[in-house]
Amino acid sequence: MSLSFVEYKNAASEKKKVRKLYLGAFPKEERVPFMLLAAREKKGNGELLEIKDGDTFVGMVSVLRYKDLAYIFYLAIDDGLRGRGYGSSVLSSLKERYRDCRIFLAREQLDKDADNYEQRVSRHRFYQKNGLVDFPCKITEQGVVFDVMGIGDDVKAEEYDALITRWAGRFFRKLFDMRIIEG
Repeated sequence: MSLSFVEYKNAASEKKKVRKLYLGAFPKEERVPFMLLAAREKKGNGELLEIKDGDTFVGMVSVLRYKDLAYIFYLAIDDGLRGRGYGSSVLSSLKERYRDCRIFLAREQLDKDADNYEQRVSRHRFYQKNGLVDFPCKITEQGVVFDVMGIGDDVKAEEYDALITRWAGRFFRKLFDMRIIEG
């Protein structure tokens, strides 16, 4: 595997694949408008990256940065390539890319009543296998509550708020109700 990251604004022919994967991989209630991801990347307020293995489109990732924080906002691997080690390789590459940062992500809660409970458990194990640990806080975005996992020290509410405000601005942060719920 020879992974590379290409900024969405420079992705040329793969832009449609990035958008299609994003829209298909995440439920509507968990997505911010794709146009907002692309616009913020263009302004330098976040990274929207195409993931490639040589010439092969592998997936997409959106990472928000603030000081020593790197928030893996969205990460998806192309359906046809799942189970081939790409997810672990991407996480390894992201850990290297952001080696001076505390890295974290929001993950679906392990709700036994959820239709996709087994998938949630599998995803949790995947992140654990790749070195992420559960943090003692939760994130709410657009009314959906997520568990938080990461590498390094826990993320505090004021840090998350500053990261999201830098990325989205106060209006969108409030519109999408993006905040940390302590403990």
